[in-house]
Amino acid sequence: MKYRIKPSLRVFDLRKSNGTVVIGKNLPLSVTIEDASNQFVEMLKLLNGELHVENIAEELQLELSVVNEAIQNLVNLNVVEIVESVSNDFSMEELMYYDRQLGFFSIFPETYKIDKLNNQKKLKNCLVTIIGMGGGGTH
Repeated sequence: MKYRIKPSLRVFDLRKSNGTVVIGKNLPLSVTIEDASNQFVEMLKLLNGELHVENIAEELQLELSVVNEAIQNLVNLNVVEIVESVSNDFSMEELMYYDRQLGFFSIFPETYKIDKLNNQKKLKNCLVTIIGMGGGGTH
């Protein structure tokens, strides 16, 4: 399976000052993780949506179970997302454009979280007609 850090989030590397890595949009509203070694930051760099978990474990020379556990913790913290095969239907620009919409699906039951790219694909392919915009008879 392939994973990536959500495009709307940034990684703040504060290891030199206090030994932590911060992931989020800004420092007050973010996830702070202690990283005494450099391995966690290296793993974050490899979470680009192009590498499988097995490749990341091999690159970092870590056990697959350790990498899976770390990634699962990041998924639970809503920092990392699964890059699914359906994403071939979306360009990188579209994935960034729909990022907030895809995040919106995460508040729904598990079926919507798992299949959020298919749900977005359905919305993308829908046609809507709006008849009347109001304002008739106003000043």
